[in-house]
Amino acid sequence: MLYACNEFAEAHIVQLTPQKEYYTNEKLDTAWMNIAEDFMQQFPYENIGFVSDDSNLINSLPEMKFNVPEGFENNIAA
Repeated sequence: MLYACNEFAEAHIVQLTPQKEYYTNEKLDTAWMNIAEDFMQQFPYENIGFVSDDSNLINSLPEMKFNVPEGFENNIAA
């Protein structure tokens, strides 16, 4: 998972992988909608977006890279 603040898009961008999970995992859809709602409550004047690795909203130099703990994907598996 990568994070960047895209000033051009005026948004915090979280890149999720793999693409298959991004496009087909319904539990993931629910999870990021809850995360986005929490984010908007805490930061009402900022935006957050979730993209797959086929998006160009995160450039080649993300601000943060997260290593998801082993087994974590079982919590959001389809």
